[in-house]
Amino acid sequence: MTKAGAFTPADGREAVLWDITAPGLGLRAQPSGHKLWIVHRRGNGSVVPRTLGAFDALTVEDARRRW
Repeated sequence: MTKAGAFTPADGREAVLWDITAPGLGLRAQPSGHKLWIVHRRGNGSVVPRTLGAFDALTVEDARRRW
C-alpha cells in the first residue's frame, strides 16, 4: 500500500495530505475512510477548491495530469 493509501486522519476529523510535486494538489481523507483528490487554486484573490475524483479511481499520476 502506498503512503497515500495508508493516510488517515489521526484526530477523527478531515485532513489533507498535500503533494510536494504539484502545489495545490492534495488528498482529502475523511474520518469515514473516504478519500478524494482535490486541487486548491488561487483566483480573484481567493482560494478556489475543486474535486478531481475519488482516490480509488485516480492514481497520483492521473491526479497530477488533471491538476
